[in-house]
Amino acid sequence: MFDQPFSRHLLPYYEKFTRPLPAPIGATASPASLRIDAIFVYNDPRDWGLDAQVIKDLLLSTRGIIGTLSAKNGNPTLPNNGYQQDGQPPLYFSNPDLVWASKYPLPRLGQGGFREALEGIWSAITGGPGNGVHLHKTVMGKPYQATYEFAENCLVSHRRRLFGKNSGRLNRVYMVGDSKCTCTECI
Repeated sequence: MFDQPFSRHLLPYYEKFTRPLPAPIGATASPASLRIDAIFVYNDPRDWGLDAQVIKDLLLSTRGIIGTLSAKNGNPTLPNNGYQQDGQPPLYFSNPDLVWASKYPLPRLGQGGFREALEGIWSAITGGPGNGVHLHKTVMGKPYQATYEFAENCLVSHRRRLFGKNSGRLNRVYMVGDSKCTCTECI
């Protein structure tokens, strides 16, 4: 059995809002091992270090089982050098914003800042794009095409419910956001 994955001095802090894993963390999975099926980052993490560590562990795991390490990682004969090729959970970000405005006079780092930091950690561990390794992820929210397509499909579906199958097609769809996007893809 392995030692605790984090410093013992942090345990009293985390005990306030966490609970023990269903089975001990070990090098091999047991039927009671905790398996994570997907990673969703919905908001700007409060504890970037802990969140980056847990996500990194899952992206390097075998089938998303906590405490395991895939033997496929680093295998140059596999796509992406074997990284994220062993049933690891997919990674989703709900917001691309690098920074956001607040009452503080300087912009604050948003979820995009966390994503950039995580990609830097991933590159440092795997060798990154220079080594042929990319972090497979899905980024949603504004201004991504998938978000607009989803919204348009919802509108079309709603229109069909209201007016029937032959309700015609939508000629124009306008979408209004709350601010100018500041993600790295748009800057």
